[in-house]
Amino acid sequence: MRLIFTASLFKERKEWKNGLLALAHTTVLKNPRIMQSIFYLLGYQREQICQEGSNKFFWKIAKKLINEDFLDKLAAYSPYGLKTHKVKTYQTINFLEKNIEGLGSLEDIEAQWGLYVGRLYKWLTLCLKVRKDEITYRKAQRQLALSMRDGLILKEKER
Repeated sequence: MRLIFTASLFKERKEWKNGLLALAHTTVLKNPRIMQSIFYLLGYQREQICQEGSNKFFWKIAKKLINEDFLDKLAAYSPYGLKTHKVKTYQTINFLEKNIEGLGSLEDIEAQWGLYVGRLYKWLTLCLKVRKDEITYRKAQRQLALSMRDGLILKEKER
């Protein structure tokens, strides 16, 4: 619920929305890995936000994508359920966690890189945690269903 609430604040609260949209007017982004991970999580392709032929985030191109459509994707993102689209290796949860690993605490990020980057970082870390927990839960449920099925098949054979 906290994840959905935070995403809705970026869409509905005027000061949050304007602060995030103001990021598109900055010329230098101090830590691009946060924004790169958010773009990947929301389904943007590497070619849209990185230098050609590499995984190096290119802020000059990527900042043009921070608009109303970006806010809509941010507010509509759901970490629950199976993903029906093909996920590239750079869009996986493990890759995104490694990408933002070692950035420090939320307070450090807000102090160094600004309030709105800090809020995006908080949303991103919460989203990755919820997504990973949901995947683990679905995997456990599937294993339980398979073991129950095997038990029922064995009982049927014995009967």
